[in-house]
Amino acid sequence: VDNKELSFINLNIKEFFSMIKIIHKLFFTLISTIWIVIIYGIDQKWNFLNQSIFLTDVCLIAMPFILIAFWIIITKAGCSSDNVSNCENIDEVNNDFLANYLGYFFIGIGLDNCHTLVCIYIIVFIFTFASQTQFFNPMLLLIGYKYYYITTDKGTKIMIISRKTYRNAKELHSENLKRLSDTAFIEFGGTK
Repeated sequence: VDNKELSFINLNIKEFFSMIKIIHKLFFTLISTIWIVIIYGIDQKWNFLNQSIFLTDVCLIAMPFILIAFWIIITKAGCSSDNVSNCENIDEVNNDFLANYLGYFFIGIGLDNCHTLVCIYIIVFIFTFASQTQFFNPMLLLIGYKYYYITTDKGTKIMIISRKTYRNAKELHSENLKRLSDTAFIEFGGTK
């Protein structure tokens, strides 16, 4: 195998992992924004199971929980492990993003037809995908995760998503971190 073949293989591997990261982010954005469709379906009394509207509502509400569980499995298996060191400050920021996502409920209730739903959903999806650098998702809050901004000794601000409760930066043990982006990590491990 010569150097040209090795560089081509290396380039294809980089392209593959770049594509996987984009798919991972698209899936996460879907989970973050799917509530617009769910609320619209509940408001419009969808009945796609031909049994009962209540059963359809239960299925609609269960959908993001199933999707987030699948996302966690993919993230544990597919994202690289990493660590964060020299943390100087830690701030819980759960409520900082919540207002953005509460708007999805009002959008879902305020729509009159499916065409408008599709148009609005595509716009919200694109904006959320483009701005989803911190990987905030209300579904993670519902299953017990908390969001923290960590400031390192070099002034870098990093988002950590964890089930643990941190009161100061010295408590952070970063051996269970998975890298979501350049500035966002999720910590898998027990609760504290």
